[in-house]
Amino acid sequence: MKAEMVAYLRDHLNEFAVAVELGLTKRQPLAWRSVWVLEEVMAHGDTRILPYLSRIFEFLPGAEDGHCRQWLMVLHRINLPDDHLAPLFDLCMGIWCHPGKQPSVRYHAFLTMLHIADRFPELKHEIAASLTAPLLESLSPGIRKSLLKRHFKTES
Repeated sequence: MKAEMVAYLRDHLNEFAVAVELGLTKRQPLAWRSVWVLEEVMAHGDTRILPYLSRIFEFLPGAEDGHCRQWLMVLHRINLPDDHLAPLFDLCMGIWCHPGKQPSVRYHAFLTMLHIADRFPELKHEIAASLTAPLLESLSPGIRKSLLKRHFKTES
């Protein structure tokens, strides 16, 4: 059914805002699915989500892990303004440092931090310091290997 939802949203551009608004609610599973479809519809560098950034950042700390992961995947597709990077980095560090969170949301939070550190290299030391045994051991072997590979790729 995902293909039909994506096609609908692509054909009805005026519904984009409706999908964002639904994604900013806790009406599950519709809210999560709405963000899931948004991520598929958005092109890299898409600016349509920019007016919602403050609301997304306010929403994320209380979102369920899967829902938060989908929003992070949406945010990976856009060029965030510099003034939004520090709050997003802090949010992602909080997610990453919470071993009780789902590994998939922690992985995407880590990727987001690496992406931000590409623009602000001084943050790489903070990220490296967060790679502690308890946080890494709470991940599956596959996610841990992928995460470390990406981290050390950005370090070189």
